[in-house]
Amino acid sequence: MCAYADLAQNMRIGNGDHWKVNKRITRTNQWDNFSEIRANNTYVNDFSDIGIHNAYYSPVVEIMLNAGGGKGAPLLKSDKF
Repeated sequence: MCAYADLAQNMRIGNGDHWKVNKRITRTNQWDNFSEIRANNTYVNDFSDIGIHNAYYSPVVEIMLNAGGGKGAPLLKSDKF
């Protein structure tokens, strides 16, 4: 979890912008480095993408990064892989 937070802090993401970290990890094919927290997430608007499993969202994004409160669609399903 700390490696994700470190990456996010190095990228200087803003409030609600943690999705940019997910995109960078996907673009650089690094999700294997985050196997503990990664998940295939599906949102209520039928959008699916790789991101943080819902069990880790609060400790990583809201607490460690103080970056919650984005205006994204609510999460419908989060499946670890």
